[in-house]
Amino acid sequence: MRFIFFRAWPALIPLIVYIGWIWYQRRRLKEGDEPVNITRGGLFWSLVASFTLLFASFIFYALSEKPNREGVYVPAHLENGKLIEGRIITPDDDANPR
Repeated sequence: MRFIFFRAWPALIPLIVYIGWIWYQRRRLKEGDEPVNITRGGLFWSLVASFTLLFASFIFYALSEKPNREGVYVPAHLENGKLIEGRIITPDDDANPR
């Protein structure tokens, strides 16, 4: 049970916030207040703009970054009972092996 709770708690946080918001809105409506419109304030539009810039920067980085494909990855392995760490061998390393 504890394993499931620790794996699921990040998904429960937004649910708890949402339930709290619904409870708050219903309480305000019972008191006769007008419901809060979050799209009228500057905070909402600044969040929209910041998320737009965030996703645009992710897309720009993904399209502009060129991967380094000049080497070959050699995974970690055992040689004569010793663990040899994984590494990337470039054409320059072929002339000077470890």
